[in-house]
Amino acid sequence: PQHTQVVGRNQADHDMMDPTVVELVERWDALHKEGRFSALNVREYWRIKVPEIYSPQPNCNCLRITFDEELAQKMLFDPLERFMCGGDPAQVYQMVKQLDNPPSLCGRVFKNGDPTYGCRDCGMDPTCVLCADCFKNSAHSKHRYKISTSSGGGYCDCGDREAWKTDVFCDIHVKGQMVQQSQNPLEKIPADLTERIHIIFDCILPYAKELLTCEEGFSIPKDLEIRESDREPTNLSSLYDIKDTYVTMLYNDETHTYDQVITTLERAIDCTQKDAVAFATSIDREGRCIVKCSSFQQCSQTRNLMEKQTTRGGGRPLKVQTYIIAHQMFASRLLTWLHNILEMAQAFRLIFSDIVNRDGGSIVENIIWTDTKMWKTARIQWHRLFISGMLMDQESKKMFARTFTKHYSKMMKDFILDDHDHAVSVASLGVQLFTMPTIAHMLVSEEDVLARLLNTFLSECDMKLKDNKLALEHRSSNTSAFRRIQYILYDLKYLLGVKPEVWTDGLRRGFLHGYTLLLRLLGMMQGMDPMVRQVGTHMEYEPEWESAFNLHIKLAAVIPLVIEWAASDRIVLIKAYRALMKDLGNLCTEATRRRYVRELLDYSVSCIEYDVSSAPVSIHLPLSRLVAGLTLHLDKYGLNYNSPEFLVKGKPSPEELMEPVLRTQVMIAQVHAGMWRRNGFSLINQIYFYHNVRCRQEMLDRDVMLLQIAATLIDSNEFLVHLMNRFSLMSWAREDYEINYLRGNDEDNMRQTVILVEEYLQLVMTLVAERYTPGIGQVEEEDRIKKEIVQLLCIEPMPHSVLNKALPEGTNHETGMEKVIDEVADFKKSSGATKGYFELKKSYYSHYNLFFYHYTREEQSKSELCSSELRVFRLGSVQGRRQQLQKVLHLVGYALHEEERYHRNNDPYFHFTRRAQKINLLSLLEGLVGHHRTSTHKDLLAWTIRKYHAILNLSTDSTKQSQASEAVLASTSTSESATATAEKKRRADIAAQRKARIMAKMASMQQNFIKTNETFFEETPSTEQVADIPETTPMELSEQLTEDMIAIGPRQTLRPPLEVTHITDLQEWILFMVLVLLKAWSLFMIFYILNVLEVKVGYFVTMTGTHASYAIKRTLLVEEMVAQGGQWFLVPSFKDLLCYLVTVPDIWTNLRVMTHCCCLQTCTGVHILLLVVMPCMHSVGRNTLMMYLSKRGGDLIGLDRIVHGNSQFNIFICLEEKTLKFLKCFSSERVYYLKEAHETTE
Repeated sequence: PQHTQVVGRNQADHDMMDPTVVELVERWDALHKEGRFSALNVREYWRIKVPEIYSPQPNCNCLRITFDEELAQKMLFDPLERFMCGGDPAQVYQMVKQLDNPPSLCGRVFKNGDPTYGCRDCGMDPTCVLCADCFKNSAHSKHRYKISTSSGGGYCDCGDREAWKTDVFCDIHVKGQMVQQSQNPLEKIPADLTERIHIIFDCILPYAKELLTCEEGFSIPKDLEIRESDREPTNLSSLYDIKDTYVTMLYNDETHTYDQVITTLERAIDCTQKDAVAFATSIDREGRCIVKCSSFQQCSQTRNLMEKQTTRGGGRPLKVQTYIIAHQMFASRLLTWLHNILEMAQAFRLIFSDIVNRDGGSIVENIIWTDTKMWKTARIQWHRLFISGMLMDQESKKMFARTFTKHYSKMMKDFILDDHDHAVSVASLGVQLFTMPTIAHMLVSEEDVLARLLNTFLSECDMKLKDNKLALEHRSSNTSAFRRIQYILYDLKYLLGVKPEVWTDGLRRGFLHGYTLLLRLLGMMQGMDPMVRQVGTHMEYEPEWESAFNLHIKLAAVIPLVIEWAASDRIVLIKAYRALMKDLGNLCTEATRRRYVRELLDYSVSCIEYDVSSAPVSIHLPLSRLVAGLTLHLDKYGLNYNSPEFLVKGKPSPEELMEPVLRTQVMIAQVHAGMWRRNGFSLINQIYFYHNVRCRQEMLDRDVMLLQIAATLIDSNEFLVHLMNRFSLMSWAREDYEINYLRGNDEDNMRQTVILVEEYLQLVMTLVAERYTPGIGQVEEEDRIKKEIVQLLCIEPMPHSVLNKALPEGTNHETGMEKVIDEVADFKKSSGATKGYFELKKSYYSHYNLFFYHYTREEQSKSELCSSELRVFRLGSVQGRRQQLQKVLHLVGYALHEEERYHRNNDPYFHFTRRAQKINLLSLLEGLVGHHRTSTHKDLLAWTIRKYHAILNLSTDSTKQSQASEAVLASTSTSESATATAEKKRRADIAAQRKARIMAKMASMQQNFIKTNETFFEETPSTEQVADIPETTPMELSEQLTEDMIAIGPRQTLRPPLEVTHITDLQEWILFMVLVLLKAWSLFMIFYILNVLEVKVGYFVTMTGTHASYAIKRTLLVEEMVAQGGQWFLVPSFKDLLCYLVTVPDIWTNLRVMTHCCCLQTCTGVHILLLVVMPCMHSVGRNTLMMYLSKRGGDLIGLDRIVHGNSQFNIFICLEEKTLKFLKCFSSERVYYLKEAHETTE
């Protein structure tokens, strides 16, 4: 076996043993028989032999320090093994293994980089893993599994009943389960052997503890020091000389970078960069490294040099004597040897556990307290020893868990101040203890572990309070400390991973104590990082927001588990809900309870006084959201919000409960309306993560739940008044709004009101329609997952990985997608470079919801562009009241569906149509049929009216009215086509007349220009006869040009290359004046014409080489060009643009040239701005363009700069909305153009 090869010695080795070792073992045996043998005898031997073998030599190459390991085995380890076994170690090890029960637990400790296998079907949580051997020999290899790489410290869970739902044992360890575990393994081995093992273990553990945890390597136990008397014997004189040899040891601190360490070493010890890199690698791997071994003076000099280089970073090198290093190296090897012994048999592990737990676990306590004083490898060795020696046995594990919990606060305080990663801290062992349900429940009920953890966390939070709220600063000096303390939240998640099946009084007491402290933490977070709308100037400094969201993400994994625990017991749920109501009541001050009466129609409602646009608003509301989570479980025990069990002093009303959440919704709506522009990107980022899949379960989803709960507790009309009041839409809801309010508002206020109305309608739709949550609607968890998948696949077909990432994860990092995906989607296999993807089944097209509340605006737009079969309605303009009409029609549709459902269930409660008749809703809807403003949503309008009639037909008295309305719809649809044809013809006639007027004006201006410059044209020869011109001298060329030669434009005449022409000063002056007149005339004509032109634009302009060739094609809208795969080409310079405009002015439509800017506007309101910069204007850039846009009310959404080094022009392109977001300029033979438009629309 492998372990026998590591520590066992065969008989041949015994015959070759050193006589000194044989004599030593015999002397130890004799002392043992006399009862006088103790650990002091072994330590005295080690005091002499260890420095001789493991002390570095003076002035040695510190990168290549080697020791005689064969001598160490012979002189140090062999005596231990032979004395412990009382004979041949190999035979004793074999005998102990045979007497031991077959192992039912694997317990293999993982090293860094070892592969681990987790079963997604059977694992209790993601931390339950198998080693490669157990996985290959288990049923889990046929299940859904995941492979990962261990960071070291964990162990194989094969055989642990609390780690697996089924298939607990692999084929290797199932044999141990078949054997009855009745007899204690220690009873099977001889008593003398047990005593010897006790002595050796009792000698090794204190020795290793003292040497590896001594303060910074300066001190050593007195009985191991080199004494003055060692100078006298001749055989010990060399030992005494070792005392005068020192080393400079450099320790790893996880704060200095590799480059800092390398630079420091190069200067301090004068080594090459290659050696410095080797030193740095060794320090990072081992945790420390000897960089100098010499006399005290030289080592001290090296230390001083290194301190100068590292003081700024906070690290410091340490000076120690070589014999201390020798003892530490031997202690490290002893721990490895002991670890291998413990893995052999359970008997060794029981003896080890008995020793470390003796005297109240003093050794374990000492290692926990001094963990941060050890270097990296020493820590890892102790952790592996505890795992292999104590965590394999249930009772030993409980004792270790109690000690671990007892010192948890001290341990985490040390970890905060430590400079090593969590993976090499003793705190990382929490995952091995807290993930076991029996141990977790025992610690909650008996050790009050939840309160210990939360008190430790709160002690750090108390130092960051400002006005009783957490104020986390991203760049503060103690940010690292707060980031480290958040590992406590992971331990909380492990403890609460499995809810108890049976509750005891101790369990209730322990959980509620921890729950009370959790409420205090959530109270600190309630309303943290508040934001106030910036008015006037832009926010000068971006506020810190990331730390709060990082804290939320970690707490978001804990809160659902807390809710599950509380909901599993009636007593716990009542006490938890009462405590929550009390804490929320305490947060409600007089200012927050101040009210005023608002009136709308026949209703007078007492509303909470608050202005979101001027008062602080926060996205972080964990207490309010916890109310939503707990309320969903009250019905299970026959409870509700108004139950007498929850009558506590200061209990908030339903309006006060929903108020913080409603403020957040209003703030987000105002951001969409452009009212918070001056608050910078911090707010934008927070809103993004508020809707992001990582955060929305405990943010957006809980907010919607709470508002839905409040809607059931408040009268429906009053609830709507509260919503409109908070949205500041009370004036909009009045019948006289257009007469008394609309006229007095400016354009910005009108636009903001329109968007706020849309957001209000969206919120109402969400509250009414989004009920795919267990406890809100009559659905299960799988129904919720199906709903999410259907809406995601409505955006576009997705591969497995993309779809899985878009779904929220549960507590075990599982989305549940695999359970339902085959029901709602078909998988299309990969072909070529295309990956396989899931596509929504056609039977689920009717489940598409355009206004699904998890859609971002981009996803909503994509879902509109999906297959035409999927779209129920054709959606067009999203501007102004058309969008409001669409949402109102959707709301009416929801109400009709709901009434139909109630009618099927014979429930007379819901009568939407009966109430709608009071305001003649059907007549109002029918009055919209055929109106030109409703043409965009005519299909949706028609569907709503038909649905309305279908519901009315459920009663017998409405048949005639239904038939009349159907006739109206039929006649309207017939006339609509004729009206559309007439409208197209009318627009075409208007465009033709406008074009004719423009061309007439253009011709008139050309004639006037020719008449004004008549003498110039008479002196200019024609260029038509260029082919017949004989060869001339340079002096004669200007006199023989033909009259019809065209200098610029697409029809310019080709001519032979010109040579240098000598002209007189008068000719030069005349030519200059002509060019000035031409340019002035061109500019005048362009500005005049383009201010008049108003037609659509869509032409191709190219510039190839030095010749201009302009391809003119028929006018196309931008949308048509995208659909047909057209290409947009850039004009290389402003000069060429002017030439083109002069040459063919009739093609430019709705184009305004302002200085050096061209603004193109399409029929959908998308603006494309091209800014062409002449060579003399190189300084014009992004700021100039932004100033230009701000003066004209434009928004700089996307800006790309296209620069070509050889040509002297810069082109800036500004896009609004979503068109052509990514632009690329390609260059080939001086052809500059943009990529196809439909490929750049992303």
